[in-house]
Amino acid sequence: MSMKGKNIIITALAVTLLTACKDKTYKPPTLDAMRSADKARVAWARETEEHSATLEIQSNNADSIAVDSTSTNSNTIERNTNEHHSSIEETEE
Repeated sequence: MSMKGKNIIITALAVTLLTACKDKTYKPPTLDAMRSADKARVAWARETEEHSATLEIQSNNADSIAVDSTSTNSNTIERNTNEHHSSIEETEE
């Protein structure tokens, strides 16, 4: 590539960079944009409430399952311990 071609490419990149970085004037949001943002916020809040309610239900179910399995395990251990003690007492007599 010749020096002339490189200069053209560098110039084009510099112009593109300067144009992209140029300060842009502030334009306030349009009424449609504000209404759209409000609708999105309402939908997000509704979705968040539904999601948190679902998580709460799942959490409650998980807690009850954990409590059930814990009590079942402790009952099983207690029964096994009692059976073991009674079998030891029988062999001692």
